[in-house]
Amino acid sequence: MKKRKSDYVIGDGIFHPNYGAGIIISVQEQQIAGIERRYYSIELINDHGTLMIPVDQADESGLRHAIRDPKVIAKVLAGDPQPLDDDHRKRQAALTDKIRSGEPTQVTEVLRDLAWRGHDGSLTERDQKLKAEAVNLLAGELALRPEFDIDTASARLAAMVNEAVAAHS
Repeated sequence: MKKRKSDYVIGDGIFHPNYGAGIIISVQEQQIAGIERRYYSIELINDHGTLMIPVDQADESGLRHAIRDPKVIAKVLAGDPQPLDDDHRKRQAALTDKIRSGEPTQVTEVLRDLAWRGHDGSLTERDQKLKAEAVNLLAGELALRPEFDIDTASARLAAMVNEAVAAHS
């Protein structure tokens, strides 16, 4: 039998594209609207509470295992920044799509490309918000590692971004 992506166990670090990183704290049966289903109970990072995802809809929701190796992020940050569209609407739509994908490489690309564009101060307010969202999502994933808390993860990520921008300047 093929293992589904959604075969998670208690203690697994996960990532949800809409809610960010968390840890599976239980798998429980609940009856809602007369239907009994199994749910993953996920404690979200950054005090965002608890998320309940039906086990049978975990794959469709975008739930995935959190990245285990911060080198994945470092590698993308070290890559060449891609030029962003000068039309702010097109740029922000493309960046939002990448963030919503929940894929760590795409979220990191958003951070890298906005950091590069912003090194001369040319980010709009919405660009800055998208950059902050990418930072929060990635820092949350890094904070699932035992050696990081959210503040340490955010600081490490900021250092990685600064190194990447300096290397491309």
